[in-house]
Amino acid sequence: MKKRYKLMIVQPILADYRVHYFNKLAQDYDVRVYSDQATPSSGFNLEMAVDFSVKKTPIINFFNNKFYYQLDLVKGFFSFKPDIVFITAHPKNIGFWMLMILCKVLRVKTFIHGQGFYNKPNTSALFRLAYSLVISLSFRYVCYTKSVKKSLSVLSENHLAKCFVADNAIYNEHHIPWREKDFLCNGILFVGRLREGNNIELLIAAVNTVNEQKD
Repeated sequence: MKKRYKLMIVQPILADYRVHYFNKLAQDYDVRVYSDQATPSSGFNLEMAVDFSVKKTPIINFFNNKFYYQLDLVKGFFSFKPDIVFITAHPKNIGFWMLMILCKVLRVKTFIHGQGFYNKPNTSALFRLAYSLVISLSFRYVCYTKSVKKSLSVLSENHLAKCFVADNAIYNEHHIPWREKDFLCNGILFVGRLREGNNIELLIAAVNTVNEQKD
């Protein structure tokens, strides 16, 4: 019987749009996800059918939310004994650093998934140093998009050689074949979460304004 490698996935919270992909991974790997519980106000679906094990690792914030600690990651590592670790890049997470160093010492392959400097055009030397260390500790750094990898070009060639792109995507459960689409209809596609602060009301008002001007 073919060995099923153990895959430890670490997320701040388990987002519903990633469950489909984790379920796919669970077909070939023994997957265990470590994450905090999403709240109703976060905009995530809390009722999800998963084909993998989920362990709750609560997040504790301190220093006015400048840093946080995700509990039980090291404990979970020793309990699960993974062959591979896939973790979201969060340099402000103390648990992230502890797990990364542990994996490096024990030679467990670690894939870090992150956004690089794409929204930080003026990165400080300290932040660049932190990301250099992050990538050095990893086996591979998985970038959300090509623009994320481009943002990391300020780092050395050795660091960039570890960076690969896996374009961010959302699985569409209600796909409509292009032959059945009405390309003459007017509308706006909103891709995101309905949560406080998204200002979805402004989008609705803008749509109403556009429709009024057409009339």
